[in-house]
Amino acid sequence: MEPSSATEIIKIFEKQGISLFTLADFGRLFGLENQQTLYKKIQRLEKAGIIQKIIKGKYYYQFKPAPAFRIANFLYTPS
Repeated sequence: MEPSSATEIIKIFEKQGISLFTLADFGRLFGLENQQTLYKKIQRLEKAGIIQKIIKGKYYYQFKPAPAFRIANFLYTPS
């Protein structure tokens, strides 16, 4: 189920309630097995301001704010 546009990705993020995700999560959610395709999709979403990289391999969906505690726990478990 490879999304063809940023609009489709936003709809899926909203439907799933996703605010924080890893690169692997993104690949599983959208059925992307090719690493180059996965990185390119992430890169385009970052450039469009839809997602933001927190640290290597971990991302934040800009339109669904997450509490600071949840972000801390996402970055380092247990926090």
